[in-house]
Amino acid sequence: MRIINLKATPRELLTDTRFAGYEGEHKGTQLVIRLDEDLRGMDGYYLRFCTATQVNRGGMSITGKLNSDDNIVLFALPRTLTREGVLRVQLVCERDGKAVFTPTLRGGLDILPLPEGITLPPYTPEPDGLTTFFDISDYMARRSKYCAFLKRIFT
Repeated sequence: MRIINLKATPRELLTDTRFAGYEGEHKGTQLVIRLDEDLRGMDGYYLRFCTATQVNRGGMSITGKLNSDDNIVLFALPRTLTREGVLRVQLVCERDGKAVFTPTLRGGLDILPLPEGITLPPYTPEPDGLTTFFDISDYMARRSKYCAFLKRIFT
């Protein structure tokens, strides 16, 4: 498995690499996010993602609450996020139901097209822990259904 080390500060996410894998890979890349002292001890941590396809339509994907064992947050990138282009990443640090810090990875991560001659193992759909909004219209249509969830993340 490919590992991407990220350091989370109150202002930004810093990385040791921008290469996140190939289009269509499923959990082939693990994000290892080390929390700066100011970000430790929050009530919850979430990740927001925006693929190259979603950015053109105003969509995003949001994880459920993530654990922070030893001040490290782990997340393996599912197939739904490995679309060719730039994958934008933001960490949401929540306290008392409000987003306190939202550091973003400047420039995002690169997902490359699958090289010729390489095939991926068969994909079996499984829950990936993401809520995905395909565009702003989709977000508005499903807003009432996810109101409580979104309120925790966006406020």
